[in-house]
Amino acid sequence: MAVCNWLEEYQRKEYEKLHAKCCAMTHEERLASAAKSNKMGGAIIICGLACFIGIAVGMWSERGAAGIGIAFGCSLGVVSGSWGLFAQAKSIKKIDAELSNATGAAP
Repeated sequence: MAVCNWLEEYQRKEYEKLHAKCCAMTHEERLASAAKSNKMGGAIIICGLACFIGIAVGMWSERGAAGIGIAFGCSLGVVSGSWGLFAQAKSIKKIDAELSNATGAAP
């Protein structure tokens, strides 16, 4: 239970930092920041695919079909790193919508 409370507290603090950062930006800057996070997340997925292919081909002569499992495990760690960037982009869009509605501007 303590780990869950710690995680919730950490996520709340990170969201507050992101909210403060977004409040200092214009609408266009927030959209550009969200787009940049999405692009970086996509780039990490591509790197994960390249990691999978490289390790699977390289390990095939050593381990045979087990190289596919090894490559999957390695690339999964890389791909899971992109989830945070996609979540950040989603949070930025949510904050942008809140700020746009609060100021009465068109989103």
